Parts: sequence; C-alpha cells; structure tokens
Amino acid sequence: MRTRKQEEIVIYTLGTSQRSLEEFLEILAFYRIEQVADVRSFPSSRRYPHFCREELAQALAAAGIRYLWLGKELGGFRKEGYEAYTRT
Repeated sequence: MRTRKQEEIVIYTLGTSQRSLEEFLEILAFYRIEQVADVRSFPSSRRYPHFCREELAQALAAAGIRYLWLGKELGGFRKEGYEAYTRT
C-alpha cells in the first residue's frame, strides 16, 4: 500500500546541434523543463560557445533551470576515434 502519491517523472532528450541559445531555452521553456542533465563527456564547442559547460550552466541558471553535468557518469568516449569506431 502506498502512503504517498507518486509523481510522474518525465525525461526528455534534446540535442544541442546547431541551435542558438535562444532556441534551446525556448524549447526548454515550452516543455517546462526544470533541470538539464548534460551527459556530454567533453561539454565544449568552438563553433557554438554558448553550449560550453560554464556558459550553458550560467544561461540556464539565469532562466531558472538547474544544470547538472553527468559526463563522467553517462558520457561516452571512443579512444580510437569515430571513424574507427564505426567499423567495429
């Protein structure tokens, strides 16, 4: 018998891709996302610096969204490079 009402937890996945920071934040707001778990092993981008770990964390905090980096726990890393990995 349950004594407390269980809340439904919904997990969304959203890639950064070539999105602007504004578009990314709009999507999060539309779905009422309260926390982002970043699973990238190396959360950085030369082309899209707004998706670097520190900058993303600051932007999310300003939008009232919690940021959690889980790259060490959930991220992937291929020692031999992507091309060699695809041949396995």
